[in-house]
Amino acid sequence: MRLSCCVLLLTLLPLAAMAQAPDVASLTYSLSEGRALVTLNGFPVLNDTTATQMSGGQPVNLHLVPTGNRLEVDFAPASDASTVHLALRGSSRGEVVGTDDVGDLVDVTLDGADGAQTVTETFDLPEAWRARYTAGRLYAEAPAITDRAAVEDYALRLLDLVAQEDYAALAAEMLPRLRAQRAVTPSAGMPEDDDALVTLFGQMLQRQFDGMTAHTDVDPDDLALTPWADGRLWELARADGQALLSATDADGGTFEIPAFVARVDGALKVVR
Repeated sequence: MRLSCCVLLLTLLPLAAMAQAPDVASLTYSLSEGRALVTLNGFPVLNDTTATQMSGGQPVNLHLVPTGNRLEVDFAPASDASTVHLALRGSSRGEVVGTDDVGDLVDVTLDGADGAQTVTETFDLPEAWRARYTAGRLYAEAPAITDRAAVEDYALRLLDLVAQEDYAALAAEMLPRLRAQRAVTPSAGMPEDDDALVTLFGQMLQRQFDGMTAHTDVDPDDLALTPWADGRLWELARADGQALLSATDADGGTFEIPAFVARVDGALKVVR
């Protein structure tokens, strides 16, 4: 079983009734026989290839802006029978959102018979959502990062923190992400004080990594560093496609922390 940091973050949040905006804005997808790269305001929400079929979804609260959202789909079908379907809708926490659901905000289906396509959908959030969903502005407002060597050094620093089991320091590097998560999903379960928030998440990371084998021996040549959003955001991963920070247990279960960094107050930090 694979557990991601997104799931871990959401465990901070008890179920809360939201009078105005939904608890979760979810993007679901299904892809058959082809490749699809999908970005939401510059953030890659899907980047995969399949020879058969695949489907899934994720919360996209952190990638939205009040107005002028931009969903871009780059679809390369393998045959005329290929398809890709995307839907974006709001839901309450705990509500199951299926990949066949039609989206309240976006619903896109592309057919392989039409050949390779790049399609862009733009949309505004409903008025009641807008005050909460502003985190995606980072992708347009953060300064561009042109120093790849600095990004590489930062990736290796994060690996060192895991190797040293310094989860408090690792959580501190993720504070911008934690703040954004707290803002888009307000709840009594997330401390308002930043120090308390970092402490809580560091403890959660320590519990998650405890008893697992962390994979921290990574050569710089084995890193895959990918710029997104015109270089304002960089994805830190491994050349084999695995997340930068990961660990496995004795039963083969995997815990992964996807890491996207941006420059915050002059320093690289994990923002997603």
